[in-house]
Amino acid sequence: MDRTGLTRVLPMMSVPTLRAHGCLNEHLLGEISEGQRLAREAIEFANELAHPFTTGLVLTTVGWLHQCRRDLEAATQIASAAIALAEEHGFPEWLAWNQWLRGWAFVESGKADEGARLIEGAVSEMRRSGGVPRLPFVLATLAEGYARLGRLDEAIAIIDEQLQRIARTGERLDEAELRRMRAEMLLARDEGALAEAEAELHKAIDVARAQESKWYELRATTSLARLLARSGRRDEARALLSDIYHWFAEGFDLLDLKDARALLEQLAA
Repeated sequence: MDRTGLTRVLPMMSVPTLRAHGCLNEHLLGEISEGQRLAREAIEFANELAHPFTTGLVLTTVGWLHQCRRDLEAATQIASAAIALAEEHGFPEWLAWNQWLRGWAFVESGKADEGARLIEGAVSEMRRSGGVPRLPFVLATLAEGYARLGRLDEAIAIIDEQLQRIARTGERLDEAELRRMRAEMLLARDEGALAEAEAELHKAIDVARAQESKWYELRATTSLARLLARSGRRDEARALLSDIYHWFAEGFDLLDLKDARALLEQLAA
């Protein structure tokens, strides 16, 4: 492509890519419909542009949204489309990211062994390319796969290493979620680790609130409410969870809000 053509294409490329990157941010802020709108528009604009590399970037980034929504069907579909495009055009970065997404979906659907292998391979490919955005989160999903296979010491070690990395680099987008995952893993390894897990969940909530990340605050508070209920502190658990749950005005068909609602009903019984 000559310089004139590149000058014409670059501004058009920014339209779908900005929307794709914005969709996850809006979702984390609790703006569920806005996140969906940006994702939909990103894919529509990418299809109109018909620029394969941009399409791969958009599909990959919108895949992050489906992962955050815990929508296994949508995540699997977008991963398959992105993998096919990456293989056709030779885009190793989009191939690796969507192998990760497919691996995460396997872990979530109960195929932790196969999912962990896919994520391991994806991480190896990502590292060959150099810098990896959201690497702490990617490795945390690998830790989740290990945890479901009973490899809890390895899983917690990965999370601890990535929290140290976050402290060094300042890449804090997913810090609250990593802390929530660590707390859940601590309890899975030792049911008596209530105090350490509770402290970790309070840290997760503090981080989420500082970032105005209502979605990660919801997840961490749901985990904390579950822990408090186990400790006999049901009223405290219900009050905490009710506050964040009732902040939301939409998205009640999503699994995280369904989980929170079910727990609130149990606590009220």
